[in-house]
Amino acid sequence: MGIKHNTSGSKLLVIIVILVAIRFWSFTPLMTFGNLNRYLSLALEFVLIFSFITFFKRPINKFNSYSSVKYILFSLSLSAISALFFSGQSLWDSFNATMILSLGYILYFYLCKTNFSVKYLLDIILFISIVWTCLEIVQQFTYPTYYFAGREEGWWNGELENRMGLWRFYIWGVDFVILCYCHRLQVTINRFNIRNFIFALIPFLGLACYCSRKHLIVLALVTIIIILFSQRKKLSMASLLIIGIFIIGIFYFKDSFVEMNDIANKAQGEGEDFIRYLAGEYFLKFFGMNNPLYTILGAGIPGGNSILNNEIIRLQEFYGFYQQDVGLIGYYSWCGIIGVLSIIYCIYMTVRKFKLLDTYLIAFCIAKIVLIIFDFWAMWQVGIVAYSIFLYLSDKSIILKSCSYENRDINLS
Repeated sequence: MGIKHNTSGSKLLVIIVILVAIRFWSFTPLMTFGNLNRYLSLALEFVLIFSFITFFKRPINKFNSYSSVKYILFSLSLSAISALFFSGQSLWDSFNATMILSLGYILYFYLCKTNFSVKYLLDIILFISIVWTCLEIVQQFTYPTYYFAGREEGWWNGELENRMGLWRFYIWGVDFVILCYCHRLQVTINRFNIRNFIFALIPFLGLACYCSRKHLIVLALVTIIIILFSQRKKLSMASLLIIGIFIIGIFYFKDSFVEMNDIANKAQGEGEDFIRYLAGEYFLKFFGMNNPLYTILGAGIPGGNSILNNEIIRLQEFYGFYQQDVGLIGYYSWCGIIGVLSIIYCIYMTVRKFKLLDTYLIAFCIAKIVLIIFDFWAMWQVGIVAYSIFLYLSDKSIILKSCSYENRDINLS
């Protein structure tokens, strides 16, 4: 499995990459400086590439997801050809946009190169999630004073959205919290004690305060999956306790959830869901009508002051059409069929090894597949960073269990 090169510097670098991706938990002063994230992302990618070329001269570990991540990067690069010839976007603008988006993919190669410790990585995710949850909960009591939020206040009332009596801050990094919850829940079920239970409860409470219907559904889904896929044949004390908490939670918050669902349905009835449908239809059928390469390569990733980027901004401001809102269709508008196939191949490479994945990784993978229509990880820098870490953790799980099965077969023979 190779020698680990987990120096303090490499650990710090991974932490900084995640913090930049989540904008330091959506720290509001930083959220207003769009160029700052661009410069930080490019600088970090340079440091990552320079580090594993200079300090780690051994060959990179080509784990299970290595080829699929390469194909994704290749498809992103190809889309620049379409953007150049049919939207007038320079190769430099496309390169910048692609590199900023691809921070997570570069991180994946860095983790492979350094054979980064799974334990350290999971500890980092736990730290990120604990802070995330504390900010979500504490700011409920300090509002209207707050410093961490991923969305702006409504122009019509000067307030953040309130749902189920909770303010929705939408702090970036929810994928890390889901991954943390999946892992800590599996740990708690396998070895129940107060410490493990608290570490599972913290991200659970954070996700509950997030007040997103789709993420609440995912929260229930991953909980059920992890309990059902638990290696123990009988329900453990942890499983019974978690089921009990869910039943109490459903009973206690039932009316609030029904109210939240009714409010959301009314909003959709007034046009939100219809706009999403129109956006999907537009990007699928009409956006690339004048581009013969659109079906194959997409229109490219918008960047700079190009015609492509200005058109995307116009669609957002005048029609509410966001590529990120239509999931895989939005990604198709970026990279065409080649890009979509690279994503499908990446998912396939993980799914085909399900038997060798830890239960928490299976649950997270299924959750991201369920969310692919509305919250597609490959459309966001922060989503790519989280998913790339998941891919690396999956690769390490596959290697570890493969070695265990091989040793078992040797002992039996």
